[in-house]
Amino acid sequence: MQRPFLFLLFFITVIFSQSILHSPIDESVEKNPILVEAFINIPDYEIKKVSLFFRKRGELKYVETPMFKIDLDYLGEIPGNFVDIRGIEYFVVVDTYDMGLIALPNIGPTDNPFRVDVKEKKIIYTERRLKELDPKYTILSPDPDTRVIDDEVMLSMSYFQMSNIDSSETKILINDTDISDKVDFRDSYFVYYPEEINYGVQNVEVFLIDDFGVEYNPIEWSFEIIKEEDVSLFAFKQSGKVKTDYASSIVDTVNFKESTVDLIYNGKFDWLDFRTNIHLSSLEDRSDQPKNRFFADFRSEFVRLRIGDVYPNFGENFIKRNRVRGLDFHFNASKYSINFILGETNRATQGSPFDDAVMVSNLSVDKIYDDNSNPIGVDDPSFDIDRNNYSFSRKLSAFQIKFPIKNNMNLKFNILKAKDDVGSVYKNVSNAVVRLPEGLNEYVDEDSQYLQSTEIVQKEVDEGCSDLSFDSQLSCEANGDSWSSDYGDGIPDTDEDGNLIFEDTPNYYVSNSNLISNYSRIFNSTLTGSGLCVDSAGIEQVGILNQNDCELGNNQWVLQGVCYEIEVDPVTLEEVVTDDIIIGATNQILCSSSQGSWDPFFKINQLENQWQGVKPKDNIVIGSEYEAFFDQERLRFRIGSSFSLLNENIWDPILTYESLDVLGDDPEDGMLAGYEIPENLDFSKYENIFRSGINQVPLLPVDIISGQSSILRILTMPSLTYSMSLQGNYYGHKILYDFKQVGSEYNSLGNLYLQQDIREQTLSDKVGFLDNKLYVNFKYKLTEEGVSFNLQEKGRTNKFDIIFNFSPGAGLARLNSAIGFQSRTNGVNSNDYIDYSFDDDGNGEIDSSEEIFPDIDSRKESTELLQFNFALTTPVNFYGTHNLTISYYNSTTNDLVADNNILYSFESESEYDIFPYFSKQSNTSTTNLNLQSTHNAFFITTLNCSQTSFDYGLDISNYYRILDERDDIFTVSDEVDKYSYNTALSNIEKFEQDYGDLLYQRQILRSIELQATLKTYLIFDTVKLGAHLSDAQGVVNFEQYGLSLSIIKNLMDNFYISFDYENKLKNIVGGDKYNNSYSFLRLGYQF
Repeated sequence: MQRPFLFLLFFITVIFSQSILHSPIDESVEKNPILVEAFINIPDYEIKKVSLFFRKRGELKYVETPMFKIDLDYLGEIPGNFVDIRGIEYFVVVDTYDMGLIALPNIGPTDNPFRVDVKEKKIIYTERRLKELDPKYTILSPDPDTRVIDDEVMLSMSYFQMSNIDSSETKILINDTDISDKVDFRDSYFVYYPEEINYGVQNVEVFLIDDFGVEYNPIEWSFEIIKEEDVSLFAFKQSGKVKTDYASSIVDTVNFKESTVDLIYNGKFDWLDFRTNIHLSSLEDRSDQPKNRFFADFRSEFVRLRIGDVYPNFGENFIKRNRVRGLDFHFNASKYSINFILGETNRATQGSPFDDAVMVSNLSVDKIYDDNSNPIGVDDPSFDIDRNNYSFSRKLSAFQIKFPIKNNMNLKFNILKAKDDVGSVYKNVSNAVVRLPEGLNEYVDEDSQYLQSTEIVQKEVDEGCSDLSFDSQLSCEANGDSWSSDYGDGIPDTDEDGNLIFEDTPNYYVSNSNLISNYSRIFNSTLTGSGLCVDSAGIEQVGILNQNDCELGNNQWVLQGVCYEIEVDPVTLEEVVTDDIIIGATNQILCSSSQGSWDPFFKINQLENQWQGVKPKDNIVIGSEYEAFFDQERLRFRIGSSFSLLNENIWDPILTYESLDVLGDDPEDGMLAGYEIPENLDFSKYENIFRSGINQVPLLPVDIISGQSSILRILTMPSLTYSMSLQGNYYGHKILYDFKQVGSEYNSLGNLYLQQDIREQTLSDKVGFLDNKLYVNFKYKLTEEGVSFNLQEKGRTNKFDIIFNFSPGAGLARLNSAIGFQSRTNGVNSNDYIDYSFDDDGNGEIDSSEEIFPDIDSRKESTELLQFNFALTTPVNFYGTHNLTISYYNSTTNDLVADNNILYSFESESEYDIFPYFSKQSNTSTTNLNLQSTHNAFFITTLNCSQTSFDYGLDISNYYRILDERDDIFTVSDEVDKYSYNTALSNIEKFEQDYGDLLYQRQILRSIELQATLKTYLIFDTVKLGAHLSDAQGVVNFEQYGLSLSIIKNLMDNFYISFDYENKLKNIVGGDKYNNSYSFLRLGYQF
């Protein structure tokens, strides 16, 4: 059963990880493929593979397809035959070497995937166009589908991203009339002012042709010219849709149900466009981050205002692809632009009352023992009532301004401020239940009415004797010593057969309010100290010996403690508690009347801050960017830099001259790390801008304020990031050089996935051949881990990629392929030698009998990765129309230091060599075949076959092989300067027993799916029947069979209903059988 458990752990790791940047796709069109792009903010050498998981909305199973790295992003495609009006759900998973599996969304991706609304496809018969010939352009004026006053008509379009456009051959038509000779063509755009005004709808067509005679796909849009008196503030058009979904599924032992309601409403005035989107989910829970989404987008000619859940983009060093609930205001004129963001990235959550939202921490119970080591009491017991599993409300504001400083030169400034609201999380949680730590069990009154509940659990036994010379309970107690868990050695006890011993252990639960108010009724007097019944004046009531009788008589039950004198410091005039005890003040009431300070025997402290959970943060990021265009905008130069400050715990006090002076136990010399501290330093004046503190990163930007640092030290400051790029477009080549460096202490709470302490340099060239039918992209990237130039052990990755894209023409086959090679090292070139020899006899020398042959450990990492993929798509016309897609992906990683690292994982004694070496050797391959056939207008079939295989690591046979090969290191005799063969063999045998299944893992997954679509237009408009067969061999062996049914019915012109059902039988070989199913119902209305 170990292997299925490991596979389950593998799956759970996917659900709860994170670190991917992606702009969610909101909408698509039925039968159109969906391209999913993701930027993986992880070094390439850490990535094994990237996968896209997708399914139709409401279905049970996700389909997995590999994502390939093209340029800077990973790309994956959801096939068009998979996209229907039910919608698509998808998520992305990155399989890494050291960080496990990382997914986006990072919280429950299988249950909370990205959702794509799919619109019904409108069939328009037109000529086929190559996607590769789509031009890159921006319509400047008028915007498509707008109304323009006659006096303001100007036609203008920019194509600055395209090179070598021949203006003499380019054609521009309005309502089928050629106006090309009247257009003013400039460097990268054109302008046209009509001589005569023709009112009504104007249909524009632009045919761009380059110097090589290549004609790009036409650009088409329409606008309407009206008279000024025809303009109306109230002319209005609207559209929208409402849909409600219900999904229910059973996956193995997990049941899932969700209901959602979506409302999309679009409105259009002559002067304003707006769009609203509301998504309500039954999974919404105030104790978690929101699942509901609200969005409104208002757009006019120069202004755009987005309210609700927005995804602003100031660049990855500030904020990018991170949800903000608030507003995003953007003003964009011809030369100036302003962007302002205000909102909340996290909402405050208090935690579940029944899941350790309130907890006991810092338990201190020091037992007192008699001469026979028997416990007789406790000394100064205490604990804290703490908070956990909460999240603060994080407020974020950001501002960006861009303006020209000269022709073809722009300057941009950015500032971001993010701060947690400490008041958004409360110290008390209503109805919270606290689980008492096990260390309090022996002091709990089991019969107390204030206990909420008691749970009995099985716990491993670990007991020992107060006299360590006895190892059995019988001999220990026979000698008069104590045998208990207080003297355990940290190793679970076993019986005579070597089986672990368990005992019933209670877990006590109590409400938070009772723990604070009635702890004397929950714990016994050993912990709380003796009690005393007194009246309101503090006079003891003789003869009343328990709390119940005391309080029935309107008296007060007080607990044991000591009253200390209070004095006033003559210098500071502050009250100071002394060590002098006030005699006669035997309880808290008498102590207070004697103006003393009461110190109770047992202390419960309800923490106001510094809780166990996350600490509140404050962050500010400031940066700028310069951009310039040269040589008729064919050459673009950009350089930017930003600086950050992050306080990781604003509960700490603000930095002062005194706290900086003694930081790190430095002497009081007015210096910090060799720099003089200004005497008038007072950071409290800037608290509203940034709250400084001892956990501030960086503590002080000394490399800037000292005035003594070299340029090199400034450029490698840990809180600085800077970048530079040079991009040229010459003779069909698009050449790019890009440099980026992020310091180890650079932080932005607007982008939690930003990779730190890294330097990257990229050189690429994209060029077209065969009249731009073949595009080839060459790329090289150098990645260095660590920005310091003095770092000796620095990871380094060299990556080479060649990408091919061949599209010979419409109706012909298309081929995409890529080859990548990567070499990576962590910069460690030598082994670590650890000498465990010890002077046992204390004579000051290591004698030969005390000498231990040194243990050798290896931290070396060196790998080579070769990746190859291709995808061939071709139409086939034979007894119908068919579309055949064949794709293949292979990735092989060679571990160049595997033998060295394996060798030094087992050469020494087992107490030093505890774990084997888990190699990074791997191979992954995926083959997929998809055939979609349109037999006639009423009948379509889809066949999909796929196989994926992957293996990780090196098996135990490599350990035995290396042991037998290295007779220069191991000996079976007592040969000097060699390690023991038998010791190494024993280590390998132990590794095989404990880790054999983990050292090498292999899995093969095969599946075949067949679906038939029948458009009957009788009882139902569309009926789909499907069959599924899959099996897996390797870490987990299973077989799975399934049938599916889908129906769609348009009840009226704008109202429709769809229903899907699928059932799959899953049989795990040697394990359980599951009857998995899902059902999905959608009601929709669009107008």
